[in-house]
Amino acid sequence: VVVHIALRLVFWGATAGAWDYAGFGFNILVLFLSFGYMYQGTKLGGKIYTDESNKGGTIEYIHDIIYVGSFLLVGTCFSDWFYLAWLFIGMFAFYKVWVGVIAPW
Repeated sequence: VVVHIALRLVFWGATAGAWDYAGFGFNILVLFLSFGYMYQGTKLGGKIYTDESNKGGTIEYIHDIIYVGSFLLVGTCFSDWFYLAWLFIGMFAFYKVWVGVIAPW
C-alpha cells in the first residue's frame, strides 16, 4: 500500500485522476473486507486452510481475491489498465451464481 501511494499517487501524481483514486479506494476496501472476513472466521472458531489439500469453501475464494488485489496494487503503479482484472472476479462470481443457483432453478 505504501509503495503504491509513493509511486502512483505521489511520484506520478500528475497523471492520477479521479478514477485512479476511486480504483485505489475500491481495491483497499475489498482487501480490508477480505482480511476482516478471514479474521472473523478464525475468531469464531473456524479453520483457515492455507494449503491446497483442503480445497473448498469460500475461504479459497477470499485467498484468490487477496492475491488479485495485491497484484493489482503493484500493477496499477505502472498502468491503470490493471484495474480491469477486477472484472474477472465479477465474471467468475456471475458464472458461479449462474451455474449453482439460476440455471438449476
